[in-house]
This record gives sequence, structure tokens and C-alpha cells, in this order.
Amino acid sequence: KGESGGDPCGQLFKRYQLCVQKAIKEKDIPIEGLEFMGASKAKTENSS
Repeated sequence: KGESGGDPCGQLFKRYQLCVQKAIKEKDIPIEGLEFMGASKAKTENSS
């Protein structure tokens, strides 16, 4: 209790996302393998 903004989990998630995105760029990880990041849209191309 006491986080300004009222949603400590949301703030933590934003920090986590930035950290993950930075790691993806540094390690040159292919985005297609990361469905949880919202890249599942790319899979729809293969379904046709």
C-alpha cells in the first residue's frame, strides 16, 4: 500500500516489459517465438 498511482502491479509489469524488450534487442531474439508478447498475429499468415 502506498504506491503513487494505485497499481503497483501495473507499474511492475511496465518495468518488466521494458526489460524484456531491451533483452530481445540485445540478444537479437526472433519475435515470432514470443507469442506472449502479442506476436501471435504473425502465425495467422501460416493458417491460410
